[in-house]
Amino acid sequence: MNKVFSIKKEQTHRVINILGIKFKIRRKQSKNDEIITYKNLKLKTQRKSNTDKLNITFTNQSSQTTLNFVTDSILPKYLLGGVGTALILASQFCIKNNMRLRIITRNNEPSRQYYEDFMNLMHENCVQDVQYYTDCRRDYLGRIKDKLELSNNELFFATSWWSAQALKNSGVNKFYYIIQEVEPFFYNYCDRHLMCSQILSDENICFIVNHKNLWNYFQHNYPNITNHGIYFNPCFPKHLYGNSVDNISKEKDKYKLFFYAREANSRNLYYTGLEILNTAIEKQILDINKWEIYFAGAELKKLELAKGYRPKFLGQLSWGDYAKFLKEIDCSFSLMYTPHPSYPPLDVVASGAVAVTNSFDYKTDCEWSENMLFGDLITEKMLEKLNEGLKLSRNLEKRIENYQSQTIPSDWGKELSNVITFMEQQVPQFLVEKGLIL
Repeated sequence: MNKVFSIKKEQTHRVINILGIKFKIRRKQSKNDEIITYKNLKLKTQRKSNTDKLNITFTNQSSQTTLNFVTDSILPKYLLGGVGTALILASQFCIKNNMRLRIITRNNEPSRQYYEDFMNLMHENCVQDVQYYTDCRRDYLGRIKDKLELSNNELFFATSWWSAQALKNSGVNKFYYIIQEVEPFFYNYCDRHLMCSQILSDENICFIVNHKNLWNYFQHNYPNITNHGIYFNPCFPKHLYGNSVDNISKEKDKYKLFFYAREANSRNLYYTGLEILNTAIEKQILDINKWEIYFAGAELKKLELAKGYRPKFLGQLSWGDYAKFLKEIDCSFSLMYTPHPSYPPLDVVASGAVAVTNSFDYKTDCEWSENMLFGDLITEKMLEKLNEGLKLSRNLEKRIENYQSQTIPSDWGKELSNVITFMEQQVPQFLVEKGLIL
């Protein structure tokens, strides 16, 4: 007896038999059946990690030298810290050498307003000849219609290992690379960790390291960087960070504690910090009747700590608002699981308050200020150091004495002078005729 209804599966289609009539229906491929070429897989992977090549071509001849500054974004929220530092260095280099600055962004549209507002805030001169280009609209394979035509007089400046890799993928082998973190720390042992480490071992790159502590770490762990690089220390301009004795010593109902809270940035040890703060409240080390706790950072979820205390959440502040806020606080608690202190603790002591942070490798003290305290990353040890910091904050005589005697760098021009000279020495080997990059 014939079957009235039957279904037979084949490799690419189904055959449906209804009342003896066969219908062939093409089977939809599942994702597991899809085939992608290795070339496209590589392009998609590079696009995801921002290491895909820039859409550039060397076609023009020009007597004007241009420094191409490659970064993810210059949106104001990203200029608070490392990208802003890199932009100051690139600008000073261009101004001294009468070069054009071209800002190339990969994730967001750049804007002259972003650049000028930031430089004005820092009391830094803007480069007069600035061009802007972005390939943020490239597709998932890294393609974009509009190519950037470059000349034979082009220099390149990377701001991360992935922008450095993007330059190498674009055929640019010699360039400047400002490194402000142990970037392999961003990853587990994986492909990206390996690619990052390979960039740090590239002898063609001119490395510029932000902070002596980081330089010391690289000397022992990535000697190629210190063999082909130079370091500088970060600066904290007094017009932004300077505070007055009267303001520091004014009477207040409660002292203010600032917790630098970046949940999305694992190096800031957000949950370890919460545990220490919560325990400090439980043990009355942090007396919530005398202290107000402020959380600042992006995308924070409001929470309740021990004894029902709810911190004040400020979210992500603009640089101007952040500088004003720093002048109001008495103590900060900010962790950073890397060999350098990071900006927030230095921001705080530059503004007249006390900063409590963690030690790590060569990071054990601050040669510029006795108002920065370092504790081992063990809960009891950090509680002891936090207690010490809270007491020092309330000891206004000692705190002000430390503030007035500290030697934190404040002049970018002075601090970057040797770096710019070093960069100038690399220019002849970075440029060759006919737009070819060595």
